[in-house]
Amino acid sequence: MLVEERKKCYEARDAYFSCLDANGGRRHRRSLRKLYEKHCPPSWVKHFDKKREEDEKLRKLLEARSDADTKAGDASNAGK
Repeated sequence: MLVEERKKCYEARDAYFSCLDANGGRRHRRSLRKLYEKHCPPSWVKHFDKKREEDEKLRKLLEARSDADTKAGDASNAGK
């Protein structure tokens, strides 16, 4: 893949993922997904999608852990 092709792929991926993060409209998401799949090799799309899914799971786990730690800290300070 040439540098310019990779750049188009990354830009399409980033636009699509940004739309997902912003809860963009279904039609807009669909068009960005098509561009993403058009500009990136299928193996890259699969890799990027899987990595995003894993990163999202980790983010949620860390948020839950942080919330639990905050609540535990609040509870231990309440008795003081």
